[in-house]
Amino acid sequence: KRELWLNYGQALIDGLSLRQAATRCGVDKDTALRWRHRFLAAAANHRAEREGGIVEADETFFLESFKGQRHLHRPARKRGGVGQAWEHIAVLVVRDRSGQTADFPLERADTQHIAAVLRPLVAPDAILCTDGAAVYKAVSRTLKQKCQLCAGMTGIHATFPLFVAEENIHKPAASIKPTRAASVPSRARC
Repeated sequence: KRELWLNYGQALIDGLSLRQAATRCGVDKDTALRWRHRFLAAAANHRAEREGGIVEADETFFLESFKGQRHLHRPARKRGGVGQAWEHIAVLVVRDRSGQTADFPLERADTQHIAAVLRPLVAPDAILCTDGAAVYKAVSRTLKQKCQLCAGMTGIHATFPLFVAEENIHKPAASIKPTRAASVPSRARC
């Protein structure tokens, strides 16, 4: 039934429920579930291999999840909680203007680890646009990459009038962390 895959992919894009997608494609709900898992697994493994032009990079942090584990090495948090700094996992999100996106979990959000991720990914002639964190200045020196600091929370303006929509880099994180979307400015001048 490969001829139905495009139709099912459109049902996924439209956000239909499993039963609605199965009805639209004329397949059983078990088949629709199996296809959904295949499609989502394929999408999860897709990652940009090379980014150029204006490349935006930012890190986001997620609490490490111990859900379902019986023995915790810390006291249980009540109602989610904020968590200690050591409980956060850093994820670097890199996106260029053509929409190529890549995300990488980092051991640490330091110069060495970020540079190791960006070196093979970002083209040498690309402009790296970041939020002005000190780690990105060191990364741009390490990679010998031109780095522009975006306005936004730091209030820094770059030397040329380039408009950067900060939500461009925060889209992937905002879809996972909806509370972050409200705190991201709609446009920043870089």
